Order: sequence, then C-alpha cells, then structure tokens
Amino acid sequence: MLIKSLSRSLVVILLSIGSAAMAQSTAPRSVAAEDKFAPIMLDDLHYYSVAHEKMKAFFITHFGAKPMREQPTNPLRFIDFLAISPTQSTINLSPKGPFEGVRVGDPKRWEKETVPPAATLPAMYGVHWIAFTTNNLAKSLATLEANGVSVASRNFKLPGQPTTKAAAVHTPDYNLLVLVERPDAKLNSAYAIDHIQLLVGNVADNVKFYSDVFRGVVKSRNDQATLMEIGKHLFVLSEPAALGLERETVIKRDPKQFRSNIDHIGFLYADAMPAYENAAKLGYKFLLKPTLFNYFDKPTPYAFGILFSPDGLQCEMYTEVGRVGPRTMVAN
Repeated sequence: MLIKSLSRSLVVILLSIGSAAMAQSTAPRSVAAEDKFAPIMLDDLHYYSVAHEKMKAFFITHFGAKPMREQPTNPLRFIDFLAISPTQSTINLSPKGPFEGVRVGDPKRWEKETVPPAATLPAMYGVHWIAFTTNNLAKSLATLEANGVSVASRNFKLPGQPTTKAAAVHTPDYNLLVLVERPDAKLNSAYAIDHIQLLVGNVADNVKFYSDVFRGVVKSRNDQATLMEIGKHLFVLSEPAALGLERETVIKRDPKQFRSNIDHIGFLYADAMPAYENAAKLGYKFLLKPTLFNYFDKPTPYAFGILFSPDGLQCEMYTEVGRVGPRTMVAN
C-alpha cells in the first residue's frame, strides 16, 4: 500500500476519512539494500500552484517532461505526475483544493490566504529550488529564453560550487529552477534532476532528521553547503547566509497561507511501517501514521504517513501496491 503525497491540508482529509563533491551522476548510489528503514527512492517533488496548467505546460514544453499514468485502480485526478528523467522522482503538480472525490471534514480548512506569486516574495524555509542537469548550459539557456522563459540569473552561484556553471530561470509561479552544467553527465533525457536545494534554519538539525528518518548520508560538507544523498537523489542543505540571504528576512512556513511552491516531498517504500516505527521510536512525531487513502469513497493503492522537517517542510513516507521503483507508464 502506498502513500501519495498530498498537501498539509490533505492531512485533515485523511483524518476525516479514517563540486567536485557534487556527484556528476544523475543516479547516485543508494543506501545499502539491507537497510529496511531506507526508502526505495525520493518519488515525489510536489508543487501546489495557482498556475497549475501553466506549470504543467512549462515542464512539458521546455524540459521534455513526460506525463506519467497511474495504476488503473482509482487514479488521483487532481495530480499530474511529470517525469523529467525516467529513473528519478516525478514532479507532481496540483492546484489549490478542494478536490472532487476527496472528503473534507471541515471545508474551512481550504480557506487559506492565497499569496499571489511574485518574484519579489521573501524566501521561505523548505525547498528553495530544484536544479536540472544539462550538458550545455549556454545552449539550454538560449533555447529557453528564445521560447519566452524568464531568466532570473545567467551566472548563478551554487553554494559550495564556485566554479560550476549555472543559471536560474523562473517557473510560471516564480519559483526558482536552476540549470547546472555537467558536461560529462550521461543523460538519458534532455534534462535530469541534479539536486534539490533546501533552505534550512540549522544544518545540523536537518542532517540529523534526514539521517534518522530517511537514512540520508552526508557526502560532503563545507561552510556553505552540506551535500546529502537521500532516496537516491542529491540534496544540498544551506542556511540563509550561505545563499546570500539575511536570516531575518526568511519566513517560516505558514499552514494558514497558500503559497505556490513545493509544498511537500515524498519517499517511496515497499513497506513504510518499519520506517515509521523506527522514526517514532527515535522520538519523531507524525501527524499521520501510514494510512490507506480513499478517493471517491473507494480505496486507492496508496497509504502514507506524514511528518515535518525541523523547518516545517512536509515529508511523507508512502507505499503503493505493485510499485517498487520509478513510474514507468507514460500517459497517451
């Protein structure tokens, strides 16, 4: 049974229904297979956006994302699953709720203040950007710009990688997407997920969290960045100063606001219960233990548990009946 990544608001629904160091490879080595508490992979980078259809078109048109089909058993219509590279996590897109077919115990739970997307919004703790690998940065940037993509920075500085060529563009909802040149990377698609940048309040606290709960492994560290491999993907953890930000200007995640961004991340397990039980024994508090999810009053293949990082980023451990690897069914 799997647990699909939904937003913090959907927790209520479920309860109501019962540089060198930065690896060039796009498929990092996994945690030892015998570790029963380790996820199979990071499986879900989930955007919630007021620009849902534009976001979908953005990733498909400019980055070759392939819409992926769910298993035929009660698929979730309010989520688009987009694969940038076939071996990696999908980028999942959803609009703001409520969602048809999903029971809500308290409809007021959807009455959040919507923060209009803008390039000038203050930075917020959590996923600060997703970075894509490209073999040729200049060519990629020229093509994107010619096709109307907004360029945020042509010479983007990556924390801990001062000599690595990078640029940044804006998604339609003004989230940052960073392009990183890795000339020798062997790509099996136009782009691949290079890393996920986390903006954190305290690196040590987050390293402990991701190590304890998701069996993350520190690969390198310096004054600006700590590189971890978590669920076969690379995460970079940096505090505000390392990203050129003043700590006083970075805002906390607010459950009373709807802000278009990566709302949560989800990790796939063959069985999430051992990982949940281990994390609970270590003292981590879950908002929801692995629980079967119903849609239109019928069971889905999904069951998922929810807890939060030290900075309030929603993290999920989930299972999906019949799937123990990346999504493979491309939508027609």
